[in-house]
Amino acid sequence: MENMRQKSWIKKSCLLILAAAFSSCGMSHFKSRPSQPLSPPLMPVASSPVIAADADILVNSRDQISFFGEDGASYLKIYVDHHYAGRTNIAAKSALKKWGEVLNPGRHLLRFEKWDLKPSGNWQTLPPRYQPHPLWISVALSSQTVVSLIFYNHEFKHSLTIQTRPIPKTK
Repeated sequence: MENMRQKSWIKKSCLLILAAAFSSCGMSHFKSRPSQPLSPPLMPVASSPVIAADADILVNSRDQISFFGEDGASYLKIYVDHHYAGRTNIAAKSALKKWGEVLNPGRHLLRFEKWDLKPSGNWQTLPPRYQPHPLWISVALSSQTVVSLIFYNHEFKHSLTIQTRPIPKTK
């Protein structure tokens, strides 16, 4: 009978030691691991850019995305005649981003630089071979030039359209 009590006591002691070892091992394992996987930075809120009513050049940019997971933040830097002229608002890739400016009449060289927010939280430019090529545009006193850029196929391709229209009348 006493032999059975010893065996029972040994069994209980072993189970308690194993349970304590398992729980302490498990606790340290959970403490060293983050509670949640790292998530990308919060999406900036799309702001409405302030564009002069008499702007004679407008630039619109957006991305065509396949699914929601691709819809990070982006913006477009604009250079006019080799000088930084400004950038579009920061917004989701699928959202329309705008920039506008009043330029002197004549021909101007426009260059665009696309920037994307990576999941690591860093801004990265599109590789040079995928950036839109610089283009010459003509600006007249009574017209407004609208340049629309659409990036697609995971930014490896883009389409660029240019339209000219009369400057809208202001009240």
